[in-house]
Amino acid sequence: MSETNNVITDVDEIQFLYHASYPDCETTIKQAGIIPSVDRVVYLCNKPDYAVSFIKLRNGFRISGETQITNRHGVEETVPYVKRFSTSVVFTVNTSLLDQSLLSVHSEEEEPSGFFPSDLVSYKYSGTINPSAIVSIDAFSLSDIGEGFFF
Repeated sequence: MSETNNVITDVDEIQFLYHASYPDCETTIKQAGIIPSVDRVVYLCNKPDYAVSFIKLRNGFRISGETQITNRHGVEETVPYVKRFSTSVVFTVNTSLLDQSLLSVHSEEEEPSGFFPSDLVSYKYSGTINPSAIVSIDAFSLSDIGEGFFF
């Protein structure tokens, strides 16, 4: 058993991991699975609260397409359309249903020292997580995530 700060880090010993997303992504994820982000991985955490905290870190904001505006000079421009959410959805993933060769611990060396809670372990999955590996979906209020986290 691999442990860091009394937290299991051996991917073979973890039964469930958690991925948070925005509420408007829930239907797509139920149908297509959790698709890797632009850096070609899906990020997961060892606790649901920690997964949600990454959404809160962005203040619940997400760029969702583009919109047209007229600037102060009367010229129409295309700008990012930004949505703000007060909730997040957390997907509980059964790791036994994942290809273990694609799952790894996210290196702590990639993060600033002392910024995250000592028992947070984040993971990277280098592929799409199929909907069949998602065992539950829960809603979290972003306002409930706060004290004791990195805010």
